[in-house]
Amino acid sequence: MRNDTDFSLKAEFDKIRSLPKGKRWEYIWEYYRLTFFLVAFSLFFLFAIGSFLVNSLMNMLFPKDPFSIAFAAPGFSVSQVWTEDCLTALNYDEKTEEFRVLTSAPLSDAADDFRINASVWMANGQPDIFIVNESSYRYLLETDALAELEAVLPEELLLPAKDRMPDAFSLDVSGTPMAEANGLTEEPVYLCMYLHGNGFDRALELVEYILTEG
Repeated sequence: MRNDTDFSLKAEFDKIRSLPKGKRWEYIWEYYRLTFFLVAFSLFFLFAIGSFLVNSLMNMLFPKDPFSIAFAAPGFSVSQVWTEDCLTALNYDEKTEEFRVLTSAPLSDAADDFRINASVWMANGQPDIFIVNESSYRYLLETDALAELEAVLPEELLLPAKDRMPDAFSLDVSGTPMAEANGLTEEPVYLCMYLHGNGFDRALELVEYILTEG
């Protein structure tokens, strides 16, 4: 069998070489195109599976440090420019960190999208910061999962922050460059911090950026 196979392959190569140059590729395409497609598909499939396994293993062995911010207010439209400027100011390292912007429709009588999403987010230990309208903020207060800002903000931020604190758990960030850049101009919006977030320390730096620069 081996000799027959070797002989057949040799005969096929000899046949291809004996054809005029213009006919060789026509012959190969006519009789072997299915083989080419199968080989290409197999290589692509193996590459995709290999990449998935490698990425999964790397994420399991070397997980990135997550921190995230959630928006739920009328008029919000994520600003890529503001996001990039913010991460640049925070010296964001995409190789070791993972930053997420989470969005939700505001809580309303017609749909409880925010209530559902917020429950899922908090069950997963995220987000670290909420920026929400008044109705969404009232729901968050019911969860007893917000940080008292006076207890967690660094001293250098407490003085400018106090002018924006309607209560112990929120900052009114209406009128900040962050709010204007992201389309949050229709009504007051409040910033609060989730006590059990994944990236609490990084979130403090984000609060500082919003209050002092962004």
